[in-house]
Amino acid sequence: MLISSRVLRKVAPEIAAESEAATERLRGVGLEVEEVMPLADLLRKVVIGRVTAVSPHPNADRLRICQVDVGDGEPLQIVTGADNVREGGHYAVIRSGTTLPNGTRIRTGKLRGERSEGMLGSADELELGDDHHGLLEFDGSPAPGTALPDAVPITGFVLRVAGAADVEELTSLLAVSDAAELQIDVFADIACPWCYIGEQRLAAVLAERPDLALTWRWRPFQLQPGIPPVGLPWAEFVASKFGADAAAVFEHTRAVGKESGLDFHFDRITRAPNTVNAHRLVLHAQQSDRARQTADALFHAYFTEGRDVGDPQVLVRVADEVGLDADKVEAYLASDSGRDTVDESQDAATRLGISGVPFYIFNGRVGISGAQDHDTFARAIELSMKEEG
Repeated sequence: MLISSRVLRKVAPEIAAESEAATERLRGVGLEVEEVMPLADLLRKVVIGRVTAVSPHPNADRLRICQVDVGDGEPLQIVTGADNVREGGHYAVIRSGTTLPNGTRIRTGKLRGERSEGMLGSADELELGDDHHGLLEFDGSPAPGTALPDAVPITGFVLRVAGAADVEELTSLLAVSDAAELQIDVFADIACPWCYIGEQRLAAVLAERPDLALTWRWRPFQLQPGIPPVGLPWAEFVASKFGADAAAVFEHTRAVGKESGLDFHFDRITRAPNTVNAHRLVLHAQQSDRARQTADALFHAYFTEGRDVGDPQVLVRVADEVGLDADKVEAYLASDSGRDTVDESQDAATRLGISGVPFYIFNGRVGISGAQDHDTFARAIELSMKEEG
C-alpha cells in the first residue's frame, strides 16, 4: 500500500514531518517500508491540461465529456463529474498509467459508455489539499504538458508499506503501539576510526531495543577541515599527525575494532581525504532513509577497503552500492547542495562545546562523548527517555 505524509499527519502527526522518522516508527510496529518517494516525483506524470471543449454526457446528466490538450498532439477525451470544469480552463490531468499517492492506478476505460483516457484531479486526490469537491484549477500560465511539480511547489513524501492492507489497519497498528521515541544526533566524521567503532557498539545496543521508534540524524563534523579537497598522501598525513607512534596507534585501534567485528586495514589507505563530500552524501542519503547504511558503507570503504572517500567518483560508486540513484548523486555532488549544512553542523558542534567525535546526543537531553561501551550507551538511552521532574 501507499501512504502519504499528508495522510500520516491525520493518523500519526508526530511522525509525518520526516520520512526517516515515519519509516522507523512503521518498522517499529512490524511494517516494512519498501520505498520512500518524494511526492513531487510520484506526481511528475501528472501534467497541466487545457480543456478545449466540454459537452454533455449522453447517458449521465451529472457527467461531462472533455477534450483536453496536454501538449503532445491529439487531445485526450476525459469524462468528469466535477462541477467547476469549463472550456478554456487549465487543470491537473492524471493520465492513464499514473499511480495516485493513495495507490490507485488510473487506466483508460469507459464511464457510462464513453471512453475516458484518464481523469482531471482534485487537490484531495493528488494529496495537495483537502478539497475534493472541485478540480484543481490553474490560472492559465502553465503551458499544456507542463509537469505538475514544475507548475506548483510540492512537498511531502509517500511511503510504500508492506504488512498493512489499508490505512485503517495501519492506523490501528500505530494506535496500539507503545513504542517509545528515541532521537539520536550523531556528530561524527567518516575519516574517524573511533566513530566507526562507536557506531557498531551503539548499533548492538539498539538491536536489543526493537520497542524504540528511532530517529537517527547524522551531524557532520570534520576533524581535519583544512585538508585540501583532493586530500593528502596517507604517508605524509600519518607522519605529521602520529609521528613515530603511528604503528602503535593503528594496532590498538585495529584490536579494539576487531572486538566489534570490524576489520581495519590502515595499510590499504593511500590518501587522507577531505570529508566534506562524504558528509554531503550521508546528508543526501538521509532524505531517503539510507543515512546509517550509507555512513556504514563509507566507513567500510575507507577503513577496510582503503578507498579514497574524498573522490566524488568513489562516493558515487558507494552510493550505488547502497541503492541510491547514482546519476542523482553525481549531479548532487557536482552542485553546492549540502555544503552549508556541513558548515552549520560544525558551527553547532562548536556552540555545544563539542571538540572531538564521536559525540552522541540522545533525545536532545543526554550527551555522550566517545565510542563508549554497551552499558554506557544503554544507560544514556534510558536516562534520555525518563520523564523530566
